[in-house]
Amino acid sequence: MMMLPTGRERTEEELLALLTAAGLRLSRVIRTGAPVSVIEAR
Repeated sequence: MMMLPTGRERTEEELLALLTAAGLRLSRVIRTGAPVSVIEAR
């Protein structure tokens, strides 16, 4: 995401809207020891 010139972080609301628009729903969020998380959607 942040590797591209236009990359940016999304808010939780933006992420949920994006998933919904794609016909997906959030399954879980896997927290890591780093400042990033893994998002799983179905």
